[in-house]
Amino acid sequence: VLAIVHDLNLAAAYADRVVLLHEARVVEAGTPSQVLRADLLESVFDIPMLVIPHPQLAHPLVIAEPHEG
Repeated sequence: VLAIVHDLNLAAAYADRVVLLHEARVVEAGTPSQVLRADLLESVFDIPMLVIPHPQLAHPLVIAEPHEG
């Protein structure tokens, strides 16, 4: 099944493989743990990100950090 989602945590929870796109180009492809990394997400979304292990499930949990200012 191919699903296109914009919710990173939904993708992390249900996808076996994830493709991260930016301006119609592939930035990274792999497992959720390989792709959903703070450095990659920050470069694509241009906001600070925190990625931690989900406290109850075996996948990453993505949190956009609030802007200061």
